[in-house]
Amino acid sequence: LLLQSPMKTVISQLQSGGQKITGVLKTLGERE
Repeated sequence: LLLQSPMKTVISQLQSGGQKITGVLKTLGERE
């Protein structure tokens, strides 16, 4: 599956990772 659609996997990982990072930054910003 990874070899068949590497781009889709990378994009999905970047999107999910970006959302997590954004959530953490928002949480830290709210705490401050």
